[in-house]
Amino acid sequence: MTALGLQNVPVRLAAEEGSETVALVWEDSRAPKSEASGVRHAVQEAGMRLVLDQSYPVGGADHEALATAVMESKAELLIGGNYRNDAIQLTKALDAVGYAPRLVSLSTSAADPAFAEETGELARCVAGYALWLPSIATQGGLASNDVFVQRFRQANGSDPSYLAASSFAAAELLTEAARATTAPSGEIDHGAVRDYLFATSTRTILGPYAVVARGEVASFWERLVQPHVFFLMVQAFPPLHRPVPRRKWHRAVATGQYLLFKRKAYKGIGGHEAVKDSVVEDLRLAQLSTRAGYAVAIRDGGTSLKTRMYQSLGAILEGWSKNMSMGAKQTYGPVRGRLLLAGMLASYPLLWLAPAVVLVAAAAGFVGVPMLTSAAIVYACSAVLWAAVSKQVAGGSALLGVIYPLGTAVLWIIVARSALRGSRITWKGRDFKASVPS
Repeated sequence: MTALGLQNVPVRLAAEEGSETVALVWEDSRAPKSEASGVRHAVQEAGMRLVLDQSYPVGGADHEALATAVMESKAELLIGGNYRNDAIQLTKALDAVGYAPRLVSLSTSAADPAFAEETGELARCVAGYALWLPSIATQGGLASNDVFVQRFRQANGSDPSYLAASSFAAAELLTEAARATTAPSGEIDHGAVRDYLFATSTRTILGPYAVVARGEVASFWERLVQPHVFFLMVQAFPPLHRPVPRRKWHRAVATGQYLLFKRKAYKGIGGHEAVKDSVVEDLRLAQLSTRAGYAVAIRDGGTSLKTRMYQSLGAILEGWSKNMSMGAKQTYGPVRGRLLLAGMLASYPLLWLAPAVVLVAAAAGFVGVPMLTSAAIVYACSAVLWAAVSKQVAGGSALLGVIYPLGTAVLWIIVARSALRGSRITWKGRDFKASVPS
């Protein structure tokens, strides 16, 4: 489970118990920021309201002010993305202002023994999660968890933290990979080590380790809609496996789920700092790289890793609505981008939905046999096409081809929603206005 998903459990529990409001307080650093992003998504998925979303600088938290803000928000669930000291002080501050939400979840801090020691009775009903515990019965490549804990205690006089356990697990993985790939000459091939870690399935003191094998499209709506989106992208961009000529840099594209740069190229374009104001930042990174003279291409990573974009219909609608309009304008320019979206909105119903409408009309007795026959032939050919596309993209059944008009209708709604919203972007609970980079 990633930092994006670890706090989903308290959100679901609170929603199931009838809570409706959430306050989110988080430290403005990498891990808590990632966790906060996941919380916003979980809150939206659960149908709850985020009534407070407050960050604070590293080492600069005013705990009483934060506790007061939580109290004034009247949130039933408080989620804190913070580390131990801030979690302790925030818990004490909540007691000082006299506010007790129905549930408080403070990430890994609540699982730290020092938290309970410092807060005493205030630790009751404060939830959290542990990334690892000294008591779990796991077996790694170098030692069992029990042996690791015993030897750590002997060497340091205290129990190891999850950070120490994570470091030892990483050493287990690298040791196994090096042993498996080291050449007879004793030379270690870093590329071979990387490939081994992608492909292997093994165990560490943290538990099982594996990198799953391919891009994942799991839910019904993913299997239905994503093939339509990816088919559209293939039509909109040049052959993805070949680098775009520098003079056509605006036609370059990348997929943000996994980007691999040479250090020189990444630094040469200014890294993510150069695209911090871009909504479709993966596309912009590809454009800047191509404009700077670097070759950009998309490769099939199906045998190396698996990623997942959106897990529900709501997330699909929000995510692609964010990308569609801005991506079209960023690639073709503001005017041509709008015309392209307008053309899609006009042509897609005629291309993909009209045959299904005619069949329904025929079943209701509104059209004659000749039109019914033509529509049936077109529909059957379209169903075969979409069944093949769905099988390639999502591994779905032929049924997805039969119900392809539903996928087309959702894509049409995405395009229409994106076109109408224009520069007004909603993403993971936040609203903002974006502009097309020059």
